[in-house]
Amino acid sequence: MTDAQQQEAAKNIAQIVYNIYDANNYLDKGTLILTESETELPNASMPSKTFDLHLAEIVKEHEK
Repeated sequence: MTDAQQQEAAKNIAQIVYNIYDANNYLDKGTLILTESETELPNASMPSKTFDLHLAEIVKEHEK
């Protein structure tokens, strides 16, 4: 995946997270961690990329 595709995936996941909690949404932060291995939890020695989900911004958008 390219960086742009990964960022788009993070945006999509953030929207899914918001939709799951909907009116009861109390989340204001979250992070997507992408690693090379889908079967292992990330650790300090594993190459990974992190993306902020910007959940607080999504909550504010839906409050309008």
